[in-house]
Amino acid sequence: MRTGIVKKFMNWAYWKEHNRWTEANDEERIIIKRQVFYGRCLVGFGLFANAAVYQAIFTGIYNWRTKELLDTKRVPFPVKIAVSGSVAYYLCSTLWNDMLYDPDLYRLAVKYRPFYDEQIDKEEI
Repeated sequence: MRTGIVKKFMNWAYWKEHNRWTEANDEERIIIKRQVFYGRCLVGFGLFANAAVYQAIFTGIYNWRTKELLDTKRVPFPVKIAVSGSVAYYLCSTLWNDMLYDPDLYRLAVKYRPFYDEQIDKEEI
């Protein structure tokens, strides 16, 4: 439940209300900008992890071995990229979900919840 609220908030804060965080609210701006920067770093890490997994496992650098469990030269390129991409996606999504448990980010998500969550009745707040 908590991560769902924070994920909706980050989606709203980045895509729909990005101008809100460049004007006022210095403390809030720092929290949001930190999360956005972390997400961008994870994209870079994901690209590096994808390339590293592909290069280390799927290019056949273990040619010196006489018998391999999987002959990687016979595996089609799209399958190799899909598997290495899924490994990179799993790594990045796990790191992203772990970072969403920031108490300051949750405080902001609860504060701005009437603006982005359709399930909340705006008249109650």
